[in-house]
Amino acid sequence: MALVVEHPTDRAALTDLVTFHDDVYRSRGAFWGAFVPFQLPVLTGESPFVADRRFHSLRVRDGERTLARVVAVIDERYQRHWRETIGHLVMFEALPGTREAVRLLMDAACEWLAAQGATAARAGSGVLEFP
Repeated sequence: MALVVEHPTDRAALTDLVTFHDDVYRSRGAFWGAFVPFQLPVLTGESPFVADRRFHSLRVRDGERTLARVVAVIDERYQRHWRETIGHLVMFEALPGTREAVRLLMDAACEWLAAQGATAARAGSGVLEFP
């Protein structure tokens, strides 16, 4: 099947996006599960945490199987405080051996950030990132 980049918006698809984390890490001896009660309301726009922040959830699928996910974020509070037009890439996960899916995912995320006015992207230590 062909790889497809999707922008999930309904509650069921966003729940799948959040819990994909568990699919990636389930085989490890120790892992913490996805924090659905916090992350889902953020991604659906129901949380007060979203004030002055825009979230764009993306995933790449091969048929019914999700291979990778990321959430692109424009954090206007961050941009005002630091006077930087930077965007954030958070909640990134990918299954092993999915390099092409990751390339498509990151291209789509960066295109969205650029369309929102971001001139660079930061990954790994932004909103919704847990240790």
